[in-house]
Amino acid sequence: MKRLNLLYCLLIAVSLPVYSQTLHPYAYQNPLPVPQVFAPGIISTVDGAEFASAFSPDGKEVYFVVRTLLEDPRMTIYVSCFRNGNWSKPEKASFSGKFDDIDPMFSPDGKRLYFNSKRPERGSTGSKYHDLFYVERTPQGWSEPVRLPAPINLPNSSEIYPCQTRDGTLYFASDRIGGFGKMDIYRARLVDGKYQAPENIGAFVNSTDSESNAYVSPDERYMIYYSTNKDGFGFTDLYISYFEKGVWNTPENLGELINTEAEEYAPVVSPDGKYLFFSRGRVTDIYQVDLDVLNLKK
Repeated sequence: MKRLNLLYCLLIAVSLPVYSQTLHPYAYQNPLPVPQVFAPGIISTVDGAEFASAFSPDGKEVYFVVRTLLEDPRMTIYVSCFRNGNWSKPEKASFSGKFDDIDPMFSPDGKRLYFNSKRPERGSTGSKYHDLFYVERTPQGWSEPVRLPAPINLPNSSEIYPCQTRDGTLYFASDRIGGFGKMDIYRARLVDGKYQAPENIGAFVNSTDSESNAYVSPDERYMIYYSTNKDGFGFTDLYISYFEKGVWNTPENLGELINTEAEEYAPVVSPDGKYLFFSRGRVTDIYQVDLDVLNLKK
């Protein structure tokens, strides 16, 4: 088996020359002015749905979600490492595989990996709601998952798609009572090591539809997220909003280069700030495009 794995890695190394071995692992040798499938045949495959990617700060690990309906209906977090110029065959993350686990996202320093899960409370048999968890890096690997306490997670609502900024602020989506729509985006400030009560980020972004999957830049300058706004190109489109004068301003649809009649969701920007990754379609793949095509405000 080890010899077969070695042969597989050698074949991959000579058959996928599109990645530069002198730059970051996710950097193509040529510009990507239009979205392209990321790591086809390794991470994005024809056998299942792959979505919601998260890169370690050095870019050498990518965690993402896999759902193979024919084999296992659960959503499981996998990891692939960049070795010898190519991405390795994905493996189940050490903390995932028993429950529905989705939406991995690194903290800016890479010491934590946040995700959401339907794993039960200790002593219970299961949960119909998603809660936010994190694992921490240790010399022995990832720690056991830790459920974030109230007021982040609430008993009768789902909390999904966590994203932490450089100052510790945690953004996430929730269908908790008191929002504008089916799912709203919230943030919780970190004060003296404790998360304060989450606040709805407001009606400029949140609507009577669903808003979720918010990637917020580490400096909290801009946010890319999805909305089911009926004025879009498909069921879910990606939008961008900027944090100006203390509020998130009126969002802009990212346009037909990014959005299609299919569903676009799970946006994330590479740690070097050069690429946008997102997921597309019901039979999902992960896509990659130059961030420059968005013409971000300076």
